[in-house]
Amino acid sequence: PYKVKNFWLCEPLGGGGMGSVYKAYDDARPDVAYAVKILARNARNNQHLIRALVNEASVGKEFGAHPHLIPVADYGNCGDEYFMAMQFVEGRRLDQIIEGHEAVPQKFVLLWSLQILSAEQRIFDKGYLFRDLKPQNIIIDASGNARLFDYGLCIKAVNATYSDSDTVEGSPIYMPPERIVGMPENMSSEIYSLGMVMFHALTGKTYY
Repeated sequence: PYKVKNFWLCEPLGGGGMGSVYKAYDDARPDVAYAVKILARNARNNQHLIRALVNEASVGKEFGAHPHLIPVADYGNCGDEYFMAMQFVEGRRLDQIIEGHEAVPQKFVLLWSLQILSAEQRIFDKGYLFRDLKPQNIIIDASGNARLFDYGLCIKAVNATYSDSDTVEGSPIYMPPERIVGMPENMSSEIYSLGMVMFHALTGKTYY
């Protein structure tokens, strides 16, 4: 095990462009599991990734506890490690369920959609848009409930205005068309993305 602050990282869970995620336990609460993200070994001094990790964690921390969000428990810097610790949730990502051989029942898709809307409402009430709704960012927990996570693309709703950037962030097959053309986004943009996710879950294929 590798220790970061008071978290013992003991089992790899996955990773991406920013770094790796490990199952971990807290010295003070050894009965509670966490998912801890740390930067890749060759990116520990990358200021862009450091800012992105700290921003994701600080935004997620603002949302607090919600039954359909995965909360951020702690984040910061320890030695030369920047980290973010979230609650560990047993379950499967929605994309893994969709890729299974059995059709997903409509009643489950409707339930999960209502739960995601509840999570989105909390995010919106805190002044943000989630902006990265896709099956890979939804975990169906052991009780069969949807939990939203990954706050890397969240921005203040008031800042989701016209953009002339050459870069478009997000997953093209789920993102709202207004982002592609640089127009303002709002809560209806999130509803569009949810519709794309629902279509994928119900049919087993993406709309585009």
